[in-house]
Amino acid sequence: MKRFQLASCPILLGILCALKPQAHADVIGLNQIPTPPTHPKGVLSITLQAQDAHIGTPWQTQFELGLTKNFSIDWFHNFTPTQEDLINFQYALVQLKTGFTVTTGLLNWPISHGGPQELFEFGTNAGRQQWVLGAIYTGHSTEPIVGFGYQISSHFTLMLDHQGGGENASTIGGTYYLTPNLSLNPAVYISNHGHHRLFPYAVITWSVQLFK
Repeated sequence: MKRFQLASCPILLGILCALKPQAHADVIGLNQIPTPPTHPKGVLSITLQAQDAHIGTPWQTQFELGLTKNFSIDWFHNFTPTQEDLINFQYALVQLKTGFTVTTGLLNWPISHGGPQELFEFGTNAGRQQWVLGAIYTGHSTEPIVGFGYQISSHFTLMLDHQGGGENASTIGGTYYLTPNLSLNPAVYISNHGHHRLFPYAVITWSVQLFK
């Protein structure tokens, strides 16, 4: 598989800086689980993720784009050890002005082999609070997911979530907006099994409005 060329990053960043920044700060997704609503229409988010190897691939990039107000797509590239690419799709079945959303999707779909995990969830995103409840079918088991986010200030949102299953975890973390279109999301994963070990995780995300 072709290796991602880091030398191209300055060119990419130059293009991004010329684009219109996201008009406001939206927290889409908690530390661990995808959340309703889907990614905002026309907004491209580019993410660099670093995490403990017990959580997953230590280094990963993500490109997420809202194609319509109801449909978004994600592409993930794992740098080590497998150089694997994954795709996510999310579609909002219901989006009410009150903030209530019902979403379905296909997650962690390897481009080269295998099938996706199936997602169904609902939640509310009104005022300062965000609640999420749902399940992910991994192909051999159905794992519950639950999450909560609270906007403490215009710059910081506290986030907690949990995914069932012995290989998964509970998390506590937050998203801090350095600028309206640049955010940092550090978190700690607490494993579901064994001695509930702690593992670090951090994500930095740049978002731009490509179209409306």
